[in-house]
Amino acid sequence: MFWKKKKPTEAATPRSPPPVLANRPPAAPAAPPAAAPEPSGPASSGSTGQQQAPTQPTVPSQPTVSSFSRPPAAAAASEASSTASAQQHSSSGGGGARERRNWQLHTLYVQRRFEACQRLIDLMLADANGLCEYALYVNGLIKRHCGAIDESLQLFQAAAYLNPSNALNVKQIARSLHLLGRHQAALDALSSVACLSTGTPAAASGDDDDSDDWEVWHVRGVCRWYLGEAEVAVRHLRRAIALSPHDSTYELLAKLFVGQGELRAAVDTLLEGLEFSPDSPSMLTTLGLLHLRHGDTLKALDFFSTALSATTSAAVDPRTTLAAGAIVQEHGETEAALDKYRQALLDSPHAAPVWNNVAMCYFAKRKYVACIAALKKAYGLAPFEWMIAFNLGLVHLLTAQLASAFLYFSASISLKPDFASTYMYLAICLNRLDDFENARIAYEKALSVEGDFMTELNYCIMLFNRGLVSEAKEHFDRFQTLFSALDPEAQQADPDVVHQHQLLAQSFSAMARQQQQQQQPSGRDRRSAAK
Repeated sequence: MFWKKKKPTEAATPRSPPPVLANRPPAAPAAPPAAAPEPSGPASSGSTGQQQAPTQPTVPSQPTVSSFSRPPAAAAASEASSTASAQQHSSSGGGGARERRNWQLHTLYVQRRFEACQRLIDLMLADANGLCEYALYVNGLIKRHCGAIDESLQLFQAAAYLNPSNALNVKQIARSLHLLGRHQAALDALSSVACLSTGTPAAASGDDDDSDDWEVWHVRGVCRWYLGEAEVAVRHLRRAIALSPHDSTYELLAKLFVGQGELRAAVDTLLEGLEFSPDSPSMLTTLGLLHLRHGDTLKALDFFSTALSATTSAAVDPRTTLAAGAIVQEHGETEAALDKYRQALLDSPHAAPVWNNVAMCYFAKRKYVACIAALKKAYGLAPFEWMIAFNLGLVHLLTAQLASAFLYFSASISLKPDFASTYMYLAICLNRLDDFENARIAYEKALSVEGDFMTELNYCIMLFNRGLVSEAKEHFDRFQTLFSALDPEAQQADPDVVHQHQLLAQSFSAMARQQQQQQQPSGRDRRSAAK
């Protein structure tokens, strides 16, 4: 019969959405990595149809706090204040014998010669029987820079014990407590700083004191953010800006607004910061990312170009190069995008989003082995990034490595269980592995997460090919309802979807005509009935 001659085939390869900007903003209050927008629903492409690139990788949509790094706001403030603190310490304290090498230690520290610093610190502490305040202070800075937060806290506490009236020691204690996640204890320590600087009694001090130290208000804002008190955090950061405008405070305040979903306020904050620091590459890049997230590519490119021209090649923000490469890649200029990614990898060789985008460039050039190698490099660098696992599953599904595709789709689901397309592609993989029952379960789960026309189409095709025509017709009707709601341009975006739609429509029409012919009695039967 006609409808049996040519069966539609399931889709395997998704439509590639434009590279989006990351790790989408996370919800406040936990200073989360800003949630990157989810990719648009992948489109169907049959085994005989035109192959299309998988979902593009994510690029950071805003400055984020990575799960494996210390919070950037506190780190920025710490680095900004370390040299000033060292200079003030070098001129304080009692006695020339213990402080006679302070200038030398300060010089080595600002030159980042930490090994030489450590040797001199050991010598100074040995000469002073461990009672040299400045040596303990600089040693704490070095330990914290190297990630030994607990040791740095102990060293700052020892320095504060030697000189309880020095507010710099207490501020560094507060920073270390914040980095250890003890935010309330950090706030209590900052109240002690206010007591030392203003002479206010400890019982009367608090978050609303009259401290004129911008760093105190900056770190208070960070701690309040982590404690979920966004409104108080905004007030503290505004106070820090009023006392002394700094790039790090503007960026942190903008990040807080993005976490709350107030993107317009974030843009206004960064524009205000550019009036104070017009050549700040970090703020320019963040503004470009926010505009790119809104789809304003021209303004985004303008900010990225300004950021690149404001810095030397050795100091380029990797996010700038990555975002510019993603825009070029979106417009199909694969070689130009690869050149920008190579430049980004020279500065940040362990950046997983860059390797992910490099893999998508190789995919567009049909170099699948290189694509898988780059994706595995990215996956090794960021094993908890669901999008990388999703892309690996798609490429393995395209190259008919079904077992590997199943593993990567399962890993992606465990990391992001609310992304419906992953369940759909897992169902396709299971169906090709002849696991029909589990494929049905995966399709039903995908539809329960999101009713997408692509899932309905693929589910219909699987049921049709398995001979479950009545169920297939139900899902085909749902597909037509969802598909007809799209605008004409979106309906014609993927030719393979249109092709599969036509095949199914023709097959169901032929089956309906055949059933009508079988139900109508023949001429002989009609004459017999008349007699």
